[in-house]
Amino acid sequence: MSKRFERVIPLNVDLEKAVLYAIMNGEMDLKNVNKDELSKNGKIVYTALAGLVKDGSLNGDGVHPKTVWLASTEVHDADSAELKSYIKEIENGEIPEIQSIHSALSRKRVITKLVNEASDQVATGEYSLLALKSLLDDHVHQRNVLSPLSNEMGHDIEPPRGLNIGLLKKIQDATGGLYGVWVIGGEPAAGKSTLALQLSIIVAWLGLSVLYYDFEQGTGVIKWHVHKALNGNQKQIIAATKNIYIRHSVGSIESDLNMIGKPCLVVVDSVQKVASSVTFRRESLESWVHKFEAMKKHGHHVILVSEKNRGTYGSASLQGYKETGELEYAADTAFDLIKPDEEDGSRTDLFITKNRHYPKRGYITTLKRENSWWFIEEGYRKREVD
Repeated sequence: MSKRFERVIPLNVDLEKAVLYAIMNGEMDLKNVNKDELSKNGKIVYTALAGLVKDGSLNGDGVHPKTVWLASTEVHDADSAELKSYIKEIENGEIPEIQSIHSALSRKRVITKLVNEASDQVATGEYSLLALKSLLDDHVHQRNVLSPLSNEMGHDIEPPRGLNIGLLKKIQDATGGLYGVWVIGGEPAAGKSTLALQLSIIVAWLGLSVLYYDFEQGTGVIKWHVHKALNGNQKQIIAATKNIYIRHSVGSIESDLNMIGKPCLVVVDSVQKVASSVTFRRESLESWVHKFEAMKKHGHHVILVSEKNRGTYGSASLQGYKETGELEYAADTAFDLIKPDEEDGSRTDLFITKNRHYPKRGYITTLKRENSWWFIEEGYRKREVD
């Protein structure tokens, strides 16, 4: 969705003069300034400075204020006396250190981005505090001193290690644990929701909070599935469910994350049900996928359960997610669940179709249902990945 406009916020008087002073003295490049953010006289001086850069009069040694004034008087609509006074104010003003000027410009840019992002959200009706927070976080990172990657390189470099899901050992070994964005795809009744709920329980047992956004079952059904999965063991049920929070709309996700206040697991079942508008369904779904992906920056892990197109049933493939192709790009790890040709439906073959951080792809294991809503890993079934 394209933004309707980009609001330009002028520099305040003192910052404008400090910036122009730094440019006149060869301490700052013109490209650090947006001409549209300057006052009328500021724009005239900027135009004059640009001309002096072009003809070589302004370089790293700076340029005399009188030269700037003479060049400014040649700019269209320039008032000679007014400009002389304006440039005198620049020359005689209290000018902070150059680093302070750069820092002020940086803060001003991020505030401008926040204003534009907020304005765009109001115009489109897609409100996201997370997007605003990401802008602020990016600003914080940009202020850090640059450090070459070599300073971080040692002898203990390993691929990312995620949350330990050791009860599903073959999946744990193939992926290094639940990390980033996991997409669980597959045909209907293949066990996507079962696997997502089981992973939620395992993570909850680790003591992490789980935000479970359910569009398929309803709280009553999920309660029954947990009860069946854990065979009615109240100690295990309480240990898991005290860290699981069921929601039926993602509209509250940002406030939910704020209430938890620390990294957690976010589960969405299924992601195709997130979009609220039929008219703008595809656009809204892609926007939500990007929001879920952005949660990685804040230490959260995400499981997205996804439906697949009918034409992809029976073959493991990264393509074919319903209504959006963004999932294949957003996923750190993508799974495809395929039902073997058997009558009771108690087994499903699990394939990894994308594994960003580990080499293992293809068939991983066969999952067998135990207590209807809990999987155990079985042996190898020979299947191929497309």
